[in-house]
Amino acid sequence: MMVRLLRWLFAFIIIVVSVCGCTRMSRSSVFDCVPSDVVSVKAVDFERMMCAAGIEVPADCVMSDSLYMRVAGLSVPLAVRDAFMSVVGAAFDDIDLKQVISFTSASGADVLAVGVTDEDALIGALSRMACVGSDGVHHEDGFACVSLHGCMVALRDGVCFMSSSINAVNDALAVASSSPVASLPGVFDFLNDDGVVRLAVNCGRSPMSYLGGVARWLCVETDVTGESVRLDAKVIDCNGAIDSIGANFAEIDTSFLRFVPEDASVTVAFGRFDGNVRALSMLLGRFTPVYMRVADGTTALFAMPVGDAEAVAADAPGAWDVATITRVPSSVVDSCLHQYEESAGAQVYKIGDSLSTYSDNGNERCYFGAYGNDVVFAVNRPISPDYVNSGGDDFQGRRLVMNVNIPQGSVLQRAWRLDSGLTFNVSLYACRLTACISFDNDSGRPLADLLRLPMFYDAHERFKAHAGL
Repeated sequence: MMVRLLRWLFAFIIIVVSVCGCTRMSRSSVFDCVPSDVVSVKAVDFERMMCAAGIEVPADCVMSDSLYMRVAGLSVPLAVRDAFMSVVGAAFDDIDLKQVISFTSASGADVLAVGVTDEDALIGALSRMACVGSDGVHHEDGFACVSLHGCMVALRDGVCFMSSSINAVNDALAVASSSPVASLPGVFDFLNDDGVVRLAVNCGRSPMSYLGGVARWLCVETDVTGESVRLDAKVIDCNGAIDSIGANFAEIDTSFLRFVPEDASVTVAFGRFDGNVRALSMLLGRFTPVYMRVADGTTALFAMPVGDAEAVAADAPGAWDVATITRVPSSVVDSCLHQYEESAGAQVYKIGDSLSTYSDNGNERCYFGAYGNDVVFAVNRPISPDYVNSGGDDFQGRRLVMNVNIPQGSVLQRAWRLDSGLTFNVSLYACRLTACISFDNDSGRPLADLLRLPMFYDAHERFKAHAGL
């Protein structure tokens, strides 16, 4: 359960990170090619992405470089990745990599658009790269076209397009000619601002419709420094007015921290939730309290590895200490405890005044009880309300928080085969969501460290598939 939870949340970061003297294309001219009815659109400063990952330009821009392949995989659609990588390697000086625009059209086609700084030189490079047996560069609908790595590369009016076919490009341009994304001032201003990666997803045209209809956009910006990779997300309307992204959650009551050891590896907490409780089950997995729907305060979970590295990696029984805390009305405390007694399927023993325990099929020992209105459940060791935890600032004023702390040299670092320790935080506020990951080393390349995590293999495409994007 813990491995699945961390993989999902790290994959969330991946999809949103996925992202020389020449006269450059103006940014607006490339955006003029993007229709306003897209499902999603992403603007990536590919030069900064490569620099942040420590990739030498253009020396390392070759198909065999695995780190370059991962950066490209995050920045552009998979359908055009190989073609894009080849063009960058062969014609780096002929395209404007400060802004690589990719979008998914209303019909589901992936299209990439990038400004061209020397069209003749780029056409010459494409001619040399053309597929064996093809006609090389040919002209169609006013484009100079070449088939490359199974997709169509097309040049016209100072913009290089890559997609599955010329029809996909033409269809997008037909809509953009009368209704470009630049006609949506809030979305355009967000995408056109400085940043390493900026992603805008239309809520109504994607599985994120619960955030709003077609007039709402989930906008995610990513920044990379020498210390961390940071993400900031918000929901806006077409004019840029910010909507509430955390309205279904009340603020977290930090009193739950009295149950949480300060060295907990994973801590998840969220305030009273007024939405679909089933949607939160992915955060707590099999530890989701069945009575969470009646919670009138904060719900929290913490976890700590207690087995050896092999057992922790396999999520073996007994390898993790896990506990949940849920604030409920006093009138339902007894019924919550009764549910545990009925579901135990084993002899339940009382421990002191507040806790009871039973054996879960002989694999794990479970504990449950109540301290005032806080109903608690724990696996492998009793839960205590007597911890002194100084981490309140990480939760104050926030609606949902997930903290992951993997110290250098820890069992968890070895279990997940990490090159170094790391810290990871996701925080939901009333009107924005933030995430930050940093690594316990002196590399100065947190993006490269992030991309090398073994759990990130193909995570970008797996997340898109699960999210329906």
